[in-house]
Amino acid sequence: MILVLVAHNGCTYELEADSSTRVDKVQIALENLTSIALEDQILTLEGSKLDGSNNKTFQEYGLSDDVMREGQKVFMYSKKLLHPDSLPSSPETLPALNIEVPSLDQFEVVKLPLLDDDSSSASARNLPSLEQQFRYHLAKGKSILSVSTERFRISERLLSEQEVQAQAIDSAQENVDKHYAFICRLYDDFQRKCVVPHREHWSECINSFPGDLKQLEKTQTHESVRSFAADPAEVKEGEQGEAEKHKPMSYVADLLPKEKLWAWHEQCIAMHTQFKPKVEEISSLYTSVKHDVEALFMTVPSVDLTKLSEQLHSNRELLAEMETVVEVFHKDYQRVSAAISTAVKHQQQHTSLPLSTDLSGECSAAQLMNEQHVLTQLPRMEECCKVLERFTKHCVDCKNAMSRCVHTQMKSIAILQNRIRAARNKLSAYKEVGRNMEDACQYLSLVHHIPAAYNACLAEVMRRRAFADIVSLHAQRFAEAMSSLR
Repeated sequence: MILVLVAHNGCTYELEADSSTRVDKVQIALENLTSIALEDQILTLEGSKLDGSNNKTFQEYGLSDDVMREGQKVFMYSKKLLHPDSLPSSPETLPALNIEVPSLDQFEVVKLPLLDDDSSSASARNLPSLEQQFRYHLAKGKSILSVSTERFRISERLLSEQEVQAQAIDSAQENVDKHYAFICRLYDDFQRKCVVPHREHWSECINSFPGDLKQLEKTQTHESVRSFAADPAEVKEGEQGEAEKHKPMSYVADLLPKEKLWAWHEQCIAMHTQFKPKVEEISSLYTSVKHDVEALFMTVPSVDLTKLSEQLHSNRELLAEMETVVEVFHKDYQRVSAAISTAVKHQQQHTSLPLSTDLSGECSAAQLMNEQHVLTQLPRMEECCKVLERFTKHCVDCKNAMSRCVHTQMKSIAILQNRIRAARNKLSAYKEVGRNMEDACQYLSLVHHIPAAYNACLAEVMRRRAFADIVSLHAQRFAEAMSSLR
């Protein structure tokens, strides 16, 4: 089973489904229930989008049968309502609820001739009139209670829908948070691998290249290299170092492809110049997105649902009080009806005797109950009814305010997600540009390290020659020693 919570109106739909149910089947059912076309539906589960176009099941989104049996919440959004120029859904209206009670004159008075003669007491003769008024009070109380109960039910529904809308906003913000966290990692990686080298290492390589190359032009090569370059006969036939191409190698720079290096240097300068505004652009975009995301998370719903829930609880107590009053009306009506029946039986059996003390007391009590109805209980019910009516109207206003808030926030979130997506794509593209620039600057970096490497190579050659001389000397001595033993 899944609970589909519709963001724009707060409605909830309970659908039978298990882990093997395909997402698109649920979307088809929702299209029939909500009139939102399948292609306009966006379903999210715990902040992640459910895709119904590839025949995926809920199991492929990590939902087992046990989880599905407990009831999984899925939020649905309408793509049309996410467009920047879209209008909010139709506002909620309160249906007309009127208290319909016939006038007192329309309630027929019970005709009891035996209680109309002079032998009956005044209180006994008043019982039919009281019975009529008690029936009227009961009917009016039931009508007020029925209208108030319906208003309270509407208030409960509106509050429940607003809570669903608040959850939908939270779910959408959770989705934004996931995507924002991803581009934060991308941006940090971009700063570490591209921006910092761009400001430090790459700039240094580009700026120091002319001086590095000039130093190599002053660094003489080893005399063996110079002598090799001076003797064309040393060049073997068929090799690239043919006599006509055998250039002087007096300096280390002569060993390098200077023209290519200068071309790389110009290319690096161009890339460096083009990369700088890209860094500023992505930094500005990231800062703007960060500001908007923080502002989004600081935005709270326009309706205080906690306070509204407390008010609903108070109105539930008023409704319970009204139910108690109607129960009192019903008992009082039964009591006066029983008193009339008792009075009639008494007059039929003892026509010449006055009413008993108990019966006379009941008649007097009925008069007091009627006064209680008219002066206290009915005005209290009407007052509670008005309170419930005002609260229901307030709930309607709150629902419309929440719907506008949801519509505004959903559009803002959609725009923000597009900007996050654009930032992600730019970060990926600019990171590739940074890698290309790093590769290009590697050649210039090698030029910077050539003098140290060249000197290290010469030192290694001298060390090996010295070691070879030592080995040769020891070998000669060893040979002489062996010959002397023969």
